[in-house]
Amino acid sequence: MLYNKSAKSVAEKLGVNLATVRDVSAGKSYKWLQKVIPKTYNKLMATKGGGLSYYTVKGVLETKISNLQIFNKTLAKQYKIDATQVSHVIKCTKKWLSNLREQDAEIAALYNKIGEII
Repeated sequence: MLYNKSAKSVAEKLGVNLATVRDVSAGKSYKWLQKVIPKTYNKLMATKGGGLSYYTVKGVLETKISNLQIFNKTLAKQYKIDATQVSHVIKCTKKWLSNLREQDAEIAALYNKIGEII
């Protein structure tokens, strides 16, 4: 369901009752919208009960991707390596990195920490 603030702003923008917006977002009424705007309706229903809107989830993911790209470039500059190499290290995508992770407890702990953060 949309947060109350978002539902309220949607209701005001569309000129409809707040209860209507809440009912639509909960899938309780206006199911005919699925035929009129199927993609949008299905996105809304996919997040039903999650407490976040589809667009909030999408925005968080897009921001995280953008921040990671900027972060990778910053690390690459700091360590004077290519951003692709930074990505390989962070994701542990090369065999030699995988071997290092298996053989070194400190490196393994750092990878585990990354997994917890991401």
